[in-house]
Formats: sequence, C-alpha cells, structure tokens
Amino acid sequence: MKEHAVRDRRQASRLDIDDASVHQRLGELPSLDSQLDASQTADRLRSVLDQLPVKWRTAVILQYRYGLTYQEIADRLGVSSNMVKKYLAQALGHCRRRMAQWE
Repeated sequence: MKEHAVRDRRQASRLDIDDASVHQRLGELPSLDSQLDASQTADRLRSVLDQLPVKWRTAVILQYRYGLTYQEIADRLGVSSNMVKKYLAQALGHCRRRMAQWE
C-alpha cells in the first residue's frame, strides 16, 4: 500500500510538458533578466537614498514604507507639514535625477 501511495504521488506531481496550461504557467514566470534588473534597481535606489540628508530620507521612508501622512511625519521630525512636503519633493527630485544617470 505504501509503495502504491508513493508511486501515485510521484505520478501526480509530474507535469505533461505538452500541456497548454503548463506552457502558459511557464510563460507567466518572470525571466531571470528581469529579476536581476529589479535587484540591481533596488540596490541603486538604496544607494541613492543613502545620499539624501537624514530628514529627507526619513520623510521618504515614513511616507512610502509606513504610509504616514504629512502631519504624522512632521510630528515625528519636529517640523511643519509644509516642510515635509518640501523634503519629499527635494528627495524625489534627487532620486529621479540620480536614477536617470544609471539608465
């Protein structure tokens, strides 16, 4: 019985390479090149973020990673919400320029 169960599981786990659904699922997998590109882009972005002044970087992280509002960020940084907007605008402009240099 045990051997039959093992054999049945093995047969069930095999894929028919000629099956259209298998080809479709394989086509949906991200290519290795796109995974490498995404990894390199993330590394570059980390490097660019490290170049930012501390308050700019903190504002970016608090908004985009943690979803805080301008006022919540302002309270944490001890500045006005208008200053947070300026930090974010300056930080994003810097990031865009630096990321464009690598492309």
